[in-house]
Amino acid sequence: MRRIITALLCLGLGLGGATSVSAQEQGVAAGIMLGSPTGISILLRDRVALGAAWSFRDYIHVHGDLWVYHGPLVEPIDWYVGIGAKFRAFSDSRRKDDFPVGIGARVPLGLRFFPLEQLELFLELAPGISLVPDTSPDLDAVLGVRFHF
Repeated sequence: MRRIITALLCLGLGLGGATSVSAQEQGVAAGIMLGSPTGISILLRDRVALGAAWSFRDYIHVHGDLWVYHGPLVEPIDWYVGIGAKFRAFSDSRRKDDFPVGIGARVPLGLRFFPLEQLELFLELAPGISLVPDTSPDLDAVLGVRFHF
């Protein structure tokens, strides 16, 4: 589990360095999300959202979403809807069924508020379905902040 977390952190730091040079041209935003899951949030070109969360004892969570629509709701608030997938890896202490991996689909729905030009506050609900190890409904809900570079 520690190797997976170390690899993800190294990958994230490497990509962060690579994208910071062209972040303004690319429309990159990065920040934190609090809730379920709690972790980091990255937004690319106002269309692709990535999230990573972890608990050093229990699990890691990674999700990726493609926003199929986003637009203004009421100035300065806009909204978005998308489709995505998520992956979770659990430690032995978290799962009783001896299946350490979870895979699912999600539909993120969110509101974004821009109090400053480069500062974004967001609220996201992502109903979904867990597909592996079993089929069951799922819900992610986060409140977060991202800084646009």
